Amino acid sequence: MKPEVSIITPVYNSDKYLDEMINSVKNQTYKNWELILIDDCSTDDSLKIINFYKSSKIKVFKNKKNIGAGLSRNLGMKKAKGRYITFIDSDDYWHRNYLKKTLNFLKKNDFHFVFASYYWVNESGIKKGVFNVPEKVDYNYLLRTNPISCLTRMYDKLRVGLILSPKLKVRQDYVFCLKILKKIDFAYGLNTPLAYRRLRPNSLSNNKFISAKYQFHVYYRIEKLGLIKSFYFLLNWFILGFLKHIKNYAKN
Repeated sequence: MKPEVSIITPVYNSDKYLDEMINSVKNQTYKNWELILIDDCSTDDSLKIINFYKSSKIKVFKNKKNIGAGLSRNLGMKKAKGRYITFIDSDDYWHRNYLKKTLNFLKKNDFHFVFASYYWVNESGIKKGVFNVPEKVDYNYLLRTNPISCLTRMYDKLRVGLILSPKLKVRQDYVFCLKILKKIDFAYGLNTPLAYRRLRPNSLSNNKFISAKYQFHVYYRIEKLGLIKSFYFLLNWFILGFLKHIKNYAKN
């Protein structure tokens, strides 16, 4: 049977988290899915682990050279057979009803692109906070701040088309969302926590000052907003990002 949902996961040196991530997919209450795992030349036991889970529903591919998460997702999307595309990173995991509730939310409301709330957890899986998503997001909203996480987004490939990530070290997920929202009016948020996003202190995307240059690059070079607008939206991104952190961790 052809899968209805394709799940894309780039894998790189995540051997300590892979069992939890893959089992969170296998334990979904919704069953008509395929999981596409793209190993990006891991040097730990990641490839050995994902090969252990290889089956008719769990497909494993290995890159010939390290190309990064965004381009690995592109390869996965080109191989995907499902109408609906969703993603989960190798160190995150889902609530067992993620696929069921997210797909129902999309179909019932005739949406093209949806995303959901999620829990922040530390490296041991202990909850540190919750991120609640807004009701809807458009392109201009997304320029200021991005509430659409990689692990809770789903889109209808038949209606939106095949959307690929740019060749960027970071912020490729952000540009992916911007590209979709230049084609459709809104992405719609399901304000129910359905996933667990792991906080890893050494992650490049968690370092605001390093990722700021990539954020500016997106505004100025990719979206071509001009110098003044690019600095304006970068300032918004810093302020709203700071407020988001305050809100998320105020109780912890």
